[in-house]
Amino acid sequence: MSNSQVCNHLRSAALVVDERGRVLERNERAEALLFSQGELGASSLDELFGEEFTQRHLPPGLLGGKRAWSKRVEGAFAGRIDCYPLEEDRRDLRRCLLILTDTHDLPEDSDAMPLLDKLTGLPNIQALYDKLDRHYLVSSKEERAGALLLVAFDDVYRFDTRSGSRRGDKVLVELAKKLSDLLGDSDYLAYIGDEKFVYVLSGIQRINDAEAFAKRLLHLNAEPVAIEGDLFYLNISIGIAFFPYDSRESAELVRLADRAMREAKVSGWNRISLFNQLHTDTPLEDLEYLRQALPEAIETEEIYFLFQPQYCLKRQRYVGAEMLVRWNAPRAGELGPDLFLPLAEQTGMIRSLTNRALIQAAKTFEKLEEVGATDFTLSINLSPTLLFHRDFLSDLEFFFDAYGLRGRSLRFEITENIFAHNMTVMREILSRIQEMGIQIEIDDYGTGYTSLRTLTELPVHTLKIDREYVRRIDQDLKTHRLFKAMLQTAGALGLEVVAEGVERQEEQQIVAQYGPLIIQGWYYARAMSEASLLELLNK
Repeated sequence: MSNSQVCNHLRSAALVVDERGRVLERNERAEALLFSQGELGASSLDELFGEEFTQRHLPPGLLGGKRAWSKRVEGAFAGRIDCYPLEEDRRDLRRCLLILTDTHDLPEDSDAMPLLDKLTGLPNIQALYDKLDRHYLVSSKEERAGALLLVAFDDVYRFDTRSGSRRGDKVLVELAKKLSDLLGDSDYLAYIGDEKFVYVLSGIQRINDAEAFAKRLLHLNAEPVAIEGDLFYLNISIGIAFFPYDSRESAELVRLADRAMREAKVSGWNRISLFNQLHTDTPLEDLEYLRQALPEAIETEEIYFLFQPQYCLKRQRYVGAEMLVRWNAPRAGELGPDLFLPLAEQTGMIRSLTNRALIQAAKTFEKLEEVGATDFTLSINLSPTLLFHRDFLSDLEFFFDAYGLRGRSLRFEITENIFAHNMTVMREILSRIQEMGIQIEIDDYGTGYTSLRTLTELPVHTLKIDREYVRRIDQDLKTHRLFKAMLQTAGALGLEVVAEGVERQEEQQIVAQYGPLIIQGWYYARAMSEASLLELLNK
């Protein structure tokens, strides 16, 4: 980090001086506090404070030391001075950073925590919170969106030697330098301890901008750190939270980024995780609008459902449909679930959205009965967040009784990533759901955590084979063999199979060779409105 960057990162008056007391850099706060009109040209501490003051409080030997210190002073300047050693300059002169806090600005506790980390020379967590609150998270028309990246390195102190060499400290200092070199004019970097850095990326427009920068950090970390002639390779995990989108509170924003970082670490080293899980190029301003508009949209016709029919090869007719949620947002247009379902989970609106789906299913079942489709199934995608909600099962019981869903052919689709949770709890919840007459389908089968043990222990009725195992099955022998193996597994366990994503005749011809399948895909029918579905079934 350059001298000017160090100074400008601080709200307090700050000077960079060399061991001889010459002023090399100063920030705006220092100019306002220390430099009067006649002293703007002061180039040394002697000229600024007078020789008597400097000899007493800031002698050359003290400025050239290797340790940080803090002291109360009186005289030409009254308050507290915090000193932090910096690197030597090109003339091999030691430099230090002086932070000067006026008596009027000092808290009652005169030994208040300094603003810089003593090892790296970067702002510490207190300085980070202060910067976030006063600069980035201010409520004004000029507020700019940004990202807070929590960058965690893996156990740099494992490089310490038995002889006592503190290589870990040196590695952290080098990492601070590498990250500081990336700083833009409006960015901010802090070291918050425990081998964690926080990089504030300001003025970004889209989530993808932050992801691209995080990938740049991963690429930078691929290069080893050189210490005392040895090369050290490091693992890194990055968690990202966005402001003001995820939070307008500094401590909460850091906590959310830390949570995302831990998720990245669980997935394996050198990974990136977003707290909001929104991998999109949608402008952050639009995402904030959507989050605020979602509750009303769920209560109005802006949120609606389409139905994608499922065709049974054995019975030669349509036997069910998957319900697909859509949002016709006035300002943003037609939106798919990949964008607004994570919003619903973050805001707790996923519960209301699922209730809307259950009410819609009840209405559609009544209309299906009117056209004679009494055994027609409807499948609703179930969020893992909601499945483990303490009130989910009681809510479900209420809606089944209030809207006449008992005895209907309702199914819940769950994705494979849900099986990373506690299996005992999972088995209990799914068994309760099955007792209510709801069948469980595993969606996107083949892309996640499902094992044979999972399939045998849990009350699963249907496997929905992911489209990746159907797409171009006529052109890829491995895909063909994997698809066949999945069918054999399902057959051995007595499970129904739905093949998703069949779009071409060549795909349909191969899939149809394997017996009594149900097919969902554009080849048979695209997603359609309820009215179009009823018309299709009437033909």
